[in-house]
Amino acid sequence: MVFNKWYKISLIFLIFISSIGLIYYFNLSNRHKAIVKTRALHFLNIIDSKWEKTLSNEQLKFESPSLLIDGIYKSMEGPKAMNYFNLDKTNNPLFYMTGFKVKAKHTKSGLPLSNDFICHMNIDYIEQEHHGRWNLLNRINTQYPRLISISHGIESVNFPNGFGIPFFGNETFFMTTQSLNHNVKDSIFQIKHDISINYNNNETNKPLMPKTIFMMLPFDIYNPGVINESFDNSCIPVETKNHTYINEKGQAMSGHWTLFKGETT
Repeated sequence: MVFNKWYKISLIFLIFISSIGLIYYFNLSNRHKAIVKTRALHFLNIIDSKWEKTLSNEQLKFESPSLLIDGIYKSMEGPKAMNYFNLDKTNNPLFYMTGFKVKAKHTKSGLPLSNDFICHMNIDYIEQEHHGRWNLLNRINTQYPRLISISHGIESVNFPNGFGIPFFGNETFFMTTQSLNHNVKDSIFQIKHDISINYNNNETNKPLMPKTIFMMLPFDIYNPGVINESFDNSCIPVETKNHTYINEKGQAMSGHWTLFKGETT
């Protein structure tokens, strides 16, 4: 009797918690639903959650975990995967990154897919480690620690010969790759991103310093989904929880915004 009583209480509690979780999930934005869903699928190993890393011919290659495409995912909304990495934990010499590339492929067949399924791939450096190795601690927090960003439409970048971003073999970096789907509404499938980083140890290379440039447009922070005609060149943000800033005049500015048809300056 006691067992049956606790069984019923546990079952009611489980149903209650599950209901709260479902209510919470279905009230999330599409972007945050993708985050929760992807983490759950990877944690439970329902889809492949592993990053594969290979080294060959001065090229560092990664195969991302699987990303489930089950609906429309606009810019910054799709399933994504994140990974800390280095070239070689036991190797400390100086190298130079010279090129970056990301490609989409089907998980099961391994066949190439349209790069329309790539939102972006970012590589960030760890400020304390990166600047500390060069004894340039005064550069910490002076800019966003983005080493490279490759977005839909520009899926590869190669620096001119003789130029590269200096790094140490065992230096730690942080990678994020995110999916995109503007067109396929009626299919459910898994994709992966193949990422490659070209490097060399040519001592004659000229070092490059990454600089971050944002193009931001004003919007009405109280009505972010409505165009406010009182602002020139107004926009509707893709979302307001990330990359929203207040300028020196108190105007809300968004780094993620919608382009409308017609000519805009």
